[in-house]
Amino acid sequence: MMTYLLGSIRSEFGLSPAQAGMLGSASFVGMAVGAMGSGVLADRFGRKPVFQVSMIIWGVGSYLCSTAHSPVELGAYRVLLGLGMGMELPLAQTLMSEFIRRASGASTWR
Repeated sequence: MMTYLLGSIRSEFGLSPAQAGMLGSASFVGMAVGAMGSGVLADRFGRKPVFQVSMIIWGVGSYLCSTAHSPVELGAYRVLLGLGMGMELPLAQTLMSEFIRRASGASTWR
């Protein structure tokens, strides 16, 4: 989504190409932190509660991005959004494998 909006955001806030690039990359910083921390949190509190919290963080970050009045605010909200995304991505795959049963009679990978 940011790819399509970055041009409009850049002109709205009068950003240089470097500033626009940093703003576009802000969510990746949050994703890295979220992905690294979600495993530790999931081991301590359980995957399901951490997954639910990650969805709340992602949603709140998304909403806050729509209310930003400055590029600094938007960057901070994008980091928060990325934190939720980063927490969710590794946990979703693990949770999916726990909830989906293997088909009876299905061959196993060898």
